[in-house]
Amino acid sequence: MLIIENIRMAVGSLRAGKMRALLTMLGIIIGIGSVIAIMTVSSSLTTSIADSFQEMGANNITVGVKQSSEQEQVSANGMRFGTSGKSADLEEDDRITDEMIEGLQKQYSDQIDAIALSESVGSGTAERESESANITITGINEQYFASSKITLLAGRKIKKKDLTSKKKVIMVTDKVVENLFDGDNSAALAQSISLNLDGSYEKYYIVGVYKYESGSDVSESSDEDVTTAAYIPLTTAKEQTHADEGYSQFTVVTSTKVDSVSAFAEQIEQYFKPYYAANEDYEVSTSTMESMTESMTEMVQTVSIAIAFIAGISLLDNM
Repeated sequence: MLIIENIRMAVGSLRAGKMRALLTMLGIIIGIGSVIAIMTVSSSLTTSIADSFQEMGANNITVGVKQSSEQEQVSANGMRFGTSGKSADLEEDDRITDEMIEGLQKQYSDQIDAIALSESVGSGTAERESESANITITGINEQYFASSKITLLAGRKIKKKDLTSKKKVIMVTDKVVENLFDGDNSAALAQSISLNLDGSYEKYYIVGVYKYESGSDVSESSDEDVTTAAYIPLTTAKEQTHADEGYSQFTVVTSTKVDSVSAFAEQIEQYFKPYYAANEDYEVSTSTMESMTESMTEMVQTVSIAIAFIAGISLLDNM
C-alpha cells in the first residue's frame, strides 16, 4: 500500500506543477546529454591527436646536441640560461660524428629502421632559361625519407651512390616543374637547372619530382611564388657550404620491435654519454612524438573530466 500511495502522491505532484516538472525533466535530460557529449568529444579529440602525431612520426626520435645541464640554470618561469661565460656556439668537436652514428645503428640494428641525416644549404631560386622558382635546399642521406614521407611523381629519390660520388643531382616538387617545364614531370628528369644561392650559381640535374603538399612545405604563396623544398645529396651539400664535419641533430626511425619509443630514447641518451663524458659544455638529448602525444592526451582528459564534473554538479542542482 505504501508504494502505491507514494506513486499516487508523485503523480498528483506532477499534475499540480506540470510546468515545473517539465522544466526539471528537461534540465536532467540536457545535463545527462551534456555529460555524454563532453565525454564523446574528449574521446574523439584524443584519437584525433594520436592520429595526427602518428602521421607526424610517432615512432621517430629526434637526437640532438644541447647545452649541458651543468651549464644551465632554470628560472622560476622555467626558462633556461647558461651559467658559464663560454660561447654557446657549437664547435666541430662538439658535434655528433659519423662514427658515433654508425656505432649506434650497429648496436641497435634490430630496433632502428633508419637514421635520417640532413644539412641546410639555404634559400634561393631554381632557374632555367628565363624562368625561375623559389626553393629551399637541404642536403639529405638516402634514409631521410623514412622519417619524412613524400609522394614521388617521377624519377627516383636520393640514393647512397649519389652521396658516395657527391653527385650534383636534385629532387624538386611538381610546383618547380610547373614553373620551369610547363608541368611536364617526365620531361624534367635528367634536365639541368641552375641553383642561385646569394648570387652563386651551381648546376644540378633533376633525378626526381615529388608532390607538393599544401601546408607542409615552406610557403603558402601563389603557385608561381610558392617556396618549396628541394633535396640534394648530403655530401654534396656539405662540400658546397663548407660545413663542419658531424651533426648537431638527426632523426632515428624506430622499428616495430620497439615497444616503447620513450624508453628506447633513453637508451640512445645512455649510448652517447661516454662520448660526451669529458665535454663540460654539451650533451646529447632526445625528444619523441610519443611523449608529446601522452602529454596532450593527459591534458585533454583532465580538461574533459573537469568540465564533466561541473556539468554533473549542475545536473544535481536541477534534481
